[in-house]
Amino acid sequence: KANSHNKIRDCLQGILQELCPLIACVNNRHDIIREQTNLLPSFPSKRPGDVVINFNHTANTTTSKVLIDVRLTPPLLSAQEPPQMCSQHMTPAVFRHLSSFELEKLRGPNRSSTNTNQGSQIIEECLSLGYQISPFIVDPFGLLGPIAADLLLGPDTPASKYQLDPSTYSTPSTQQAIQALYHPNRFNDILRISDLKWKSNKNNNTWFTDSYKATLPSQWARQILSCGIAKALSSHVDNAFSVLRSHHHQSSYNSPTKFSRYSSDSL
Repeated sequence: KANSHNKIRDCLQGILQELCPLIACVNNRHDIIREQTNLLPSFPSKRPGDVVINFNHTANTTTSKVLIDVRLTPPLLSAQEPPQMCSQHMTPAVFRHLSSFELEKLRGPNRSSTNTNQGSQIIEECLSLGYQISPFIVDPFGLLGPIAADLLLGPDTPASKYQLDPSTYSTPSTQQAIQALYHPNRFNDILRISDLKWKSNKNNNTWFTDSYKATLPSQWARQILSCGIAKALSSHVDNAFSVLRSHHHQSSYNSPTKFSRYSSDSL
């Protein structure tokens, strides 16, 4: 899944590099960094975020950075949840499934055989430095996890309204990380705020792109994210069929992609 993960990561970085300067929470697009190191004094080589937003001093939030950790999940299997006949019943099951992977991220990586507590230590240090840890979970149908939905779309989507109860998790660092994600002054709702900033400086007839694709930043971002996720999932399926056929062929999905508002850098 590494190739698909990287495509979603790069797509998200490209979106944030356009929108974060627009809402003036960063100085410029170069403050949105991929796989940033030297964030944790105790673990300088660790990269706790796939995409890191480094805020400026005017950002309207209590956090100093947002660490976004991308994960493409496996599908929800019927063995994990009883079969549902109605989408209204299925939705909570799907959100529970996606939230389980968010919790994995909030527990931190425990890959060290010599120190199984390292994951908790990394999370604790991130929180002590004022970092917001935002797992960005995507399922095979392109659905965003609750925390990712809240980050981009705000608290009023069905996914965003599905909230974890921090009291049910025993690890103190995990409880604290969950509580921070529901803090009133957390960094979230990026698309709506971007639209407000854009409309406050432009008239209603101003296009956000140069080729009549979108009048608002949120429209452009949804288009780019949808295409990026579709491209990532297509690449994953293409690679899976290559393995099944027991030979590797030139994939049509491995060409590098630039994510931009302008038609010169199209998908």
